[in-house]
Amino acid sequence: MAGGVGEGALPLSLGYAAIISMTQPKIFAMILPCVMLGSLVAVILAGILKKIGDVHPEWTGNGRLVASDEAESGLDNLTQKSNGADIEKMLVSGILAVALYLLGVWVNSVIHLPAPIVLLIVVMAAKMLGWIPASLQAGGSSLYSLTVKGITPPLLFGVGVAMTPWKSLITVFTNVPMLITIVVTVTGIVTAAFFSAKFLGMYPVDTAIAVSCCSGQGGTGALAILAAGDRMVLMPFAQVAVRLGGAITVTLSIFLMRLFA
Repeated sequence: MAGGVGEGALPLSLGYAAIISMTQPKIFAMILPCVMLGSLVAVILAGILKKIGDVHPEWTGNGRLVASDEAESGLDNLTQKSNGADIEKMLVSGILAVALYLLGVWVNSVIHLPAPIVLLIVVMAAKMLGWIPASLQAGGSSLYSLTVKGITPPLLFGVGVAMTPWKSLITVFTNVPMLITIVVTVTGIVTAAFFSAKFLGMYPVDTAIAVSCCSGQGGTGALAILAAGDRMVLMPFAQVAVRLGGAITVTLSIFLMRLFA
């Protein structure tokens, strides 16, 4: 289920088709409902985790993963900067984001590394090296807030109405063993992330919500999951979870299929 459609279901179906005597479209039709239901379960669990965070505030960082005073201070400073950002700063940040994404597209054509991952790596490196000025950070924060508040609701509505294959999703509910397997799998991923976070000095609620995105419907699934958990600030970590989770799952699944088929 990891990786959604583009990084998960599609390459997985291609790999299976090369191993077993079944066509790729038929395998893809079998995998897609699992992806959709896995994403739905992750959305529900994200909402439950949000409620857990409300009841036990010591388990959540409200958008922070690492339990440290430094992270809290950085988030507060970023919020203060975003309040003073103007349209010019937002436009500059938006143009830079598009330029970096186009760089990621070019890198993807060369070494086949997904463009969003390239974008995240470049931005993280620039941030760590101190190459991003405070005004640009403030503009990026304001642009992100505007996107979340103004674009997320209609985007989720459009995905739910126009892009969700409801017929395929409904068919999964008639297959009880598959239904149980999907629910147990996603719940196991979220539970493991929740308890592992405690030993790693991270906030369990936020970590579990971010990791649950690897069971979602790709980028749109991560959007729905984070919206349900009210943790949209975790989108960069969610994108990494989707891509890396998809790559690991596809690689291991095809290896095991080749080993036991």
